[in-house]
Amino acid sequence: MTTKQIYKYVLIAVCAKFVLLDLKPHGRELKVLIPAIFLILTMTIGCDKPDENMSPAFNSFLQTVLSGSVTQLSVDELSHTNKKATLIDVRDANEYNVSHIPGSSNIPLSQLNIDAVDQIPKETPIVVYCSVGYRSEKAGLKLIEMGYSDVTNLYGGIFEWVNQGNPVINDEGVTQSVHPYSLVWGAWIRNDTITKRYKRDM
Repeated sequence: MTTKQIYKYVLIAVCAKFVLLDLKPHGRELKVLIPAIFLILTMTIGCDKPDENMSPAFNSFLQTVLSGSVTQLSVDELSHTNKKATLIDVRDANEYNVSHIPGSSNIPLSQLNIDAVDQIPKETPIVVYCSVGYRSEKAGLKLIEMGYSDVTNLYGGIFEWVNQGNPVINDEGVTQSVHPYSLVWGAWIRNDTITKRYKRDM
């Protein structure tokens, strides 16, 4: 178990104590509890940024939602690699239709099973991605369980891909639109040239 995981479990245990026991910290307890939580959060999320071009705030957010259970690949690494890999977009079809990374195919997480990937040899390098990497991490675990040995998760997903100025396409060619997934998650699209759309313009 890593130090990061230990701090995370300590934070969960502390919070669970007050939630499950319906305790309400006051006075002296608050003076100890709040700084302790702040320290644990800082040590938990402020580490291991795979891509120096990523904003610290987005990196911190990703550190809280991703477990790191699947090997992570940075946007910079993907955009400059010569390695031939199968790129799978695990978002829903309506998200993929708005735009996707060139060369990717769409297999939504809900449809990812052995039949959906039976044409892909087990030794094939696979890169999975979604909006930020949360769903694709789950997809990566599924693929590993199916026997795929070279699976990586795009850290920051398509949001970070466009944040760093990389192109996205749809059936009509290059586009400046990206599906934001939700109002909250879409806030992490920081590229001012990108339009957030919930469906492709016809």
